[in-house]
Amino acid sequence: MTHRHPDPFVYQHSVYHKTPVDEIEPMISHSDELHETRLRSFTLINNFAAALGETFSRRNVTLEQVETVYWQCCFALGLPVCQGQTLTSVAARLGCEKATISKGAVKFCESNGLGTSQYLKPEITRSSYREARLAAVIASNGNGTHP
Repeated sequence: MTHRHPDPFVYQHSVYHKTPVDEIEPMISHSDELHETRLRSFTLINNFAAALGETFSRRNVTLEQVETVYWQCCFALGLPVCQGQTLTSVAARLGCEKATISKGAVKFCESNGLGTSQYLKPEITRSSYREARLAAVIASNGNGTHP
């Protein structure tokens, strides 16, 4: 049986023949991959907008808070707008800590099933920093002073 492909932009697969094997082990078609990519992109855009929307809905929100969420999402996605920027320089401009932007970006990545972008440290590096910081706090009796 011959069918027309449902996506008119996929010309190389415009006609395909369905066989019984296709019912048992269907092959993912090019249009299925495009559809998944479109859905994934839409989800990321929606989650970016939701993060900003949640910030806008806070009482007495400041421009710096909105910009912080914006940059967290941008660094998480590795957007070109981040070129020439560092977490440190953006944090200094916004009057917050580098960790604030980093933690928000990591949270965005994790909640969307993304790997870290080129602007963020990989998990192994973050965990070694975390362990070193905890050791320093323990060594200082938790109050910043050494025994």
